[in-house]
Amino acid sequence: MRDCMRRILKGFVERITHDEALSAFAAGKSVTLHFTLTDLELAFFLQLQGGEITADLGDPAAPADVELRMRAEILDGMFTGRVNPMQAAMGGRLSFSGDTAKAMTLQNMQDDLARLYQESREEAGDPGDLAAIPDATAAGPAAAATIAAPAPIGSAGICGTHCCRPCTSFTSPSSSPPPAAT
Repeated sequence: MRDCMRRILKGFVERITHDEALSAFAAGKSVTLHFTLTDLELAFFLQLQGGEITADLGDPAAPADVELRMRAEILDGMFTGRVNPMQAAMGGRLSFSGDTAKAMTLQNMQDDLARLYQESREEAGDPGDLAAIPDATAAGPAAAATIAAPAPIGSAGICGTHCCRPCTSFTSPSSSPPPAAT
């Protein structure tokens, strides 16, 4: 799931940097948003500065104006319409720190970001049950080791070749073929 989510995020940040609507929105803005997925230990940022937008995996070069920390399922839900970001923040499922006024930038870009995330997710494939991932920050080093370990070959339709999509042709002596993807 981590590799698949990383591919989704990589496609997402690439789309952000080339999106005309977001570039137009960036005019007159100066804000850096830093997202951390606590359960997968993945991060990405987007920066609007002088009419340009920059986005990449990892941490920004300078401290961000807004830090957002959440589990992968919350980020995925925010950008697929299953999770309301404000309710997630009020319910403690999304932590926020930094400049509140600049954080509103995210809300103003939500529709464009959701469109780009969904395009990237469709290209990379469904990441699977993100809710099943243990949170490395909540459970300590044991959870981090669990997250880093790949799924056993043949489990849940994973053949070792396809990370994000169930394999419809894989069979093993101990299991039936997984159901076809819908």
